[in-house]
Amino acid sequence: MKFDQERLALALKAKGPLERRFPNCFFKDGQPKKPLKLGILDDLMAYRDELGLVRREIKLFVVLYCVDPGYIEALKQPGTARIDLEGNEVDLVSDEHQKMATDSPRTVQFKEKLGPSKTPKKEKPKPPPKVKKKKGEPKPAAKKTKPKSQNQGTPKSKRPTVVVKKKRRTFSRNPEKV
Repeated sequence: MKFDQERLALALKAKGPLERRFPNCFFKDGQPKKPLKLGILDDLMAYRDELGLVRREIKLFVVLYCVDPGYIEALKQPGTARIDLEGNEVDLVSDEHQKMATDSPRTVQFKEKLGPSKTPKKEKPKPPPKVKKKKGEPKPAAKKTKPKSQNQGTPKSKRPTVVVKKKRRTFSRNPEKV
């Protein structure tokens, strides 16, 4: 499933309330995850009013939770039990589901990045450090830049002179005398 900015935001909106309400079912990032009971989405819908969430937010969170690499690894383990919302073991992961997790693990593809990336960014090359000059050393000559004009190749004495005349306006303090 592809997650764009909107879907990811909706899934993350449901993350906090679900982790707080069901801490024995939805484990926080970094903790080992356990396979969820089949049909747990239907169980969660009974709590959506209490949590202040809509069906789509809950569904997207469960999808995001289940494609986590830690969750996939838990599915691969033989004899792993599935848990319900309270963390009670309900049944074992079937051989078919273990094989599916081993053969073709699910992945999430993000269309756009949300927030700062966790991968290290390539650093821009730093300019060379400025060399401190000692007292008494002559300063290097400044680079001469040539003006860009159509007469660049002609000497200054032969270039046409441009004179700009400004028209003077007279102002009076009394608006009636104009």
